[in-house]
Amino acid sequence: MNVLNHKFEAFFSISVSGVNHEICLDTYNRFKYLVKALDWGDMIIQESKNARKGPVLKRSIMIRFTDYPEDIIAFREIIDRTIFRINNFGEGVCSAELYRASVLRSERFSDFID
Repeated sequence: MNVLNHKFEAFFSISVSGVNHEICLDTYNRFKYLVKALDWGDMIIQESKNARKGPVLKRSIMIRFTDYPEDIIAFREIIDRTIFRINNFGEGVCSAELYRASVLRSERFSDFID
């Protein structure tokens, strides 16, 4: 059984924050546009924000990505580098955090057949 021939489903949850609404939205859009630009496979995003009225200072994006292991590893590296650049060069104005990452085999019951 070769694991590299199977697709996997990866889940990434990223939280971004900024000192004002515009900076928070700009930081958040980096990840949203990253998903749209790459579009390597089956990618689905879910969005959430923490304010109903007034400025939004914190947003979350959940990304579900189904593809082969090498693409998931490359995508995770891109996310890590983007978070590093935001936190390193944001200078207290904006920040990003990967608070959940998991990878599961998409054909969960195929081990019984192999």
